Amino acid sequence: MARKISVGVLGIGTVAELFYLEAIVKHGDRAELTALCDVVPGRAQAAAKKWGARAAFTDLGEMLASTDVEAVLVLTKHSQHYDHARQVLEAGRHLGIEKPIAATFDQATEIVELAEARGLKLAAAPAMAFEPVARRAEALIRDGAIGRVAAMRTHMTANPADRETEWQRIGPNLARIDTPPTDQTWMYQAGEGGPLFDLTPYQLIPPTRLMGPIKRVGAFTGIAVPERVSGSGPTKGQRFATTAPDNAVMLLDWGEDRFGMVYSGYLPANFRGPHTEYYGDAGVLAVNGGTGVDNIELYRTVTGGRGSRWESVGEPNDGWDVVDRAGAITHLVDCIADDAEVQLSARQALHILEVIDLVNESSARGQFLPTTTTFELPGALPA
Repeated sequence: MARKISVGVLGIGTVAELFYLEAIVKHGDRAELTALCDVVPGRAQAAAKKWGARAAFTDLGEMLASTDVEAVLVLTKHSQHYDHARQVLEAGRHLGIEKPIAATFDQATEIVELAEARGLKLAAAPAMAFEPVARRAEALIRDGAIGRVAAMRTHMTANPADRETEWQRIGPNLARIDTPPTDQTWMYQAGEGGPLFDLTPYQLIPPTRLMGPIKRVGAFTGIAVPERVSGSGPTKGQRFATTAPDNAVMLLDWGEDRFGMVYSGYLPANFRGPHTEYYGDAGVLAVNGGTGVDNIELYRTVTGGRGSRWESVGEPNDGWDVVDRAGAITHLVDCIADDAEVQLSARQALHILEVIDLVNESSARGQFLPTTTTFELPGALPA
């Protein structure tokens, strides 16, 4: 029987309770929830009692010094990721981290290089690669269902300031979460949040797994809603200013005449039509994932157009367990125990963060800009 990997979690908010803590407990044959840490007094202690963790702290350094945790999951604010990730790695612990790895490309590069230099594993969320619909879509494309992919498009919206409504829509376990709603207005502030940090990683992980590193980036960004009203947490009902771009359109060039169109915004958090479409020389694949109407449709091109049709080729995400959603820690635990390569590639996450940096720069300069990073294409996952 494989040994258990001791896990610590930093940042005990809604996301921790909605996905990660339950996932670690469910993964109990390989993971042990050892310690929790949060700067808010009493929060980690309450969660530790609920989920069975052995210890609770308000200081990360104390948790690292006082426990034998082998892996730490960082779930703090984007602007805090760099300091917390560095502290974990310098203490010789493996790292699971929510997106983005850090708030800037340069900081994220330091973190990835530090993990590599120390021989430590780094798993970067989100775990979109493990979503059943994403796995099935990836398998179909790898098997040539639509021929050579020449283009793709994807769109995604959200409204973090009304997180209660958001999680009711996509998180059926919200009702049993004990952690009081936190202030989410920071998600709209420059240097802290915005849809580029929050949503774009979800959008770019699947196509970059299939098509590889992006070569050039062009974009338009802006602030569509300068003033908003908080819909949840301690600031509920209060007005606040939006200072991070909340409206972005990206044009991506993969090279070899392969292109992509991406919309990411904090506008009405809903949409009709497929979440993502891939266009190949032999057909089209339409993917609905994470929308509550999860399925895949395939349009096969038939010479002369006779017999061309749409058909359903994918099942809903009924099998997407919380353990899969929390892959940044459950997959990391498996990779530590098995000494296996991490599929949630830090180099891929770093490349996507560079693309996000270039989106802002391209919009400001009005130019297409080249990327400098690359990554090795990951192996196929089972459908």
